[in-house]
Amino acid sequence: MEVIWDRYYGITKRFLSLSGQWPYQNKNEKMLRMSVVTTAILVINLPQIKILTDRVSIDWKRLHTLEEHEIMETYVTGTRWIVLMYIVVCLIGLHVFILMSLIPHILDIVLPLNESRPIMLPFEAYYFVDERKYFFYILCSGLISADIGMFAFIAYDIMFFTFVEHACGIFAVTGFRFEHLVSGDINAVKIFNNNTDETYNKRISCSLDTHRAALEFAEHLENTFSLNLGIELLLATVILSINLLQVTKPSHNIVEILRHFNYVLGQVIHLFVFCWEGQRLMDHSLQIHYKVMELIWDRYYSFTKRFLSLSGQWPYQNKNERMLRLSIITTAILVINVPQIKILTDRVSIDWKRLQNQEEHEIMETYVTSARRLILMYTAVCLIGLHIFILVSLIPHILDIVLPLNESRPIVLPFEAYYFVDERKYFIYIFCYGLIAAEITVVGLIAYDIMFFTFVEHVCGIFAVTGFRFEHLVSEDIDAVKVVNNDTDKTYNKKMACSVDAHRAALE
Repeated sequence: MEVIWDRYYGITKRFLSLSGQWPYQNKNEKMLRMSVVTTAILVINLPQIKILTDRVSIDWKRLHTLEEHEIMETYVTGTRWIVLMYIVVCLIGLHVFILMSLIPHILDIVLPLNESRPIMLPFEAYYFVDERKYFFYILCSGLISADIGMFAFIAYDIMFFTFVEHACGIFAVTGFRFEHLVSGDINAVKIFNNNTDETYNKRISCSLDTHRAALEFAEHLENTFSLNLGIELLLATVILSINLLQVTKPSHNIVEILRHFNYVLGQVIHLFVFCWEGQRLMDHSLQIHYKVMELIWDRYYSFTKRFLSLSGQWPYQNKNERMLRLSIITTAILVINVPQIKILTDRVSIDWKRLQNQEEHEIMETYVTSARRLILMYTAVCLIGLHIFILVSLIPHILDIVLPLNESRPIVLPFEAYYFVDERKYFIYIFCYGLIAAEITVVGLIAYDIMFFTFVEHVCGIFAVTGFRFEHLVSEDIDAVKVVNNDTDKTYNKKMACSVDAHRAALE
């Protein structure tokens, strides 16, 4: 375990050891270090931290492939950068805050007055000595005390960051396993169609086990840090309010205002980093659901998914990318209700999981093939028709070259509009603009249309599967007649219920 922490989380381990919070530290050394950081406000529950530390080592040993190690190392690198930047910002901000006390002394040397300027102590307190005479001793004491207290805070914070980034990495590995669930070998299709296949079952079990481990780690992380973070948030809110009040008060002491502003800025950065890490953990957890939904869509409806993604209408698309794509197709006439599309998308995946045997899979694949051909033909016809419509505008120019007249023929614009420029002089620019705008709009419309075709073909497939089940309701064994005449037969009732349920799902 020490090897993994020394190799991947060395900075975090050093800070924890320095502040006496490393769970595997020598007891005497730990007591000595903890006695040094008694100024820390937050008390660390070492047994719980020890459990999380052990889980990190266990999770690393569960990785199977080189790709999974690379994913985790990516998050380790991200953690290292976050930790280093956070340490640098905290220590620089602290020393700037403390060393501002030297400004009056520096100004007395650079810009002397008739009398010495009022001194500024590192922290407002009564020291029972002549503060001007012993100023530098007070400054050194305040600087050392602040450094020790800050080390304890930094150790606590970067420990939280390390565990959160590790949980994000485990969720990312889980998503990677779900993405490559059926594409790791040549017999992927066979594996997918055979629910009893040991290889497929093993992969499913491994992916689910990793997801369960990530959820347990996140839950334990929440139980360990939630109380302390709640107290810290409450204190930060009170302190921020007091300091903002101090900043807004009229004052002629610019240095004092700058000190309060520096402290407020540090608190805001501190809260932002914690909120950002928490949001990253929630996003990684939600992405697992998206990866599972995309599994079937990538396998059977990849062409439809590409068009929906291209036009920003894929419900599981990255939010920033979706907003960018949607902003490009604002000229589209039809507005997509993404939540309803998301429900239909989920239902497609659920319906595929309800298929029971090889024949039902073959029926659905027949309709998938039909939908794919229909989509390709429709897309080709739309794009060819659009380009012919736009390129007709070039005919007068071509005729002026091939069959010139005494004067140029009237130009034909891609779309009748007033462009506020000389249309003949800027015809090429107007033509390119019209072509690009038309293509963007048509891509949006095609995405909407082929999404409708895909869902309709899927419903037709479900109806066909329902009909197949009703046809084979009583014809699968020799004693079919007996089965029909026996109302209490469990097998017959189960088949009937399954067929009716499939029909109800198709109607819905």
